[in-house]
Amino acid sequence: MKLKPSRVNRLNPIAEHKMIMKAVQQGVKRERIATALNLKVADVKSAMSLLDGINEAAADLLKDKAISPQAIRRMRQVTGLRQIEIAELMVSANNFTKGYAEAMVLTTPKDQLLNPEEPKRKEGLTREEIGKMEVEMEALERDLKSVERNYGENMLNLALAKGYTRKLLDNAKVVRFLNGNYRDLLSEFESLAAAVGM
Repeated sequence: MKLKPSRVNRLNPIAEHKMIMKAVQQGVKRERIATALNLKVADVKSAMSLLDGINEAAADLLKDKAISPQAIRRMRQVTGLRQIEIAELMVSANNFTKGYAEAMVLTTPKDQLLNPEEPKRKEGLTREEIGKMEVEMEALERDLKSVERNYGENMLNLALAKGYTRKLLDNAKVVRFLNGNYRDLLSEFESLAAAVGM
């Protein structure tokens, strides 16, 4: 298997991991992979173990995202189901940074940690601050899931309202009445009917 540096997607470590693993399975030496990818052999070894302890479904959700290897490694501290939740939240928030992953792990309930007896620590944060972060992140997760649940229904209602408004504005009598009695309402209807992307 020939590896070309120009084809390497350095923005996605999961794709890089899979490519390296495929090359290794085909018998390509790590040194040759490192040379082809302009990496150190240690970086190739690190990329090979990147998904150790990572839920396959979580990795699949992040496979085409610009996530850092450090963010993926932070996810190893939580259970597989929590990894999937974190990946879904990252995708929903379009935030794939190490800091966001760290905050998600830090605010994970103890029963979803791989080592629940280990105290949660973050340099510069007290236990009380971590506790507040947990509460805030739980609320944020609930809000985000609520928005996702309601988005489709809201878009359908908006599309129906837009269609109905267009039909009203196609009626000359309605337009004359609104223009004579409710100009501001007519203006709002026209804005809704002209809205793009719905």
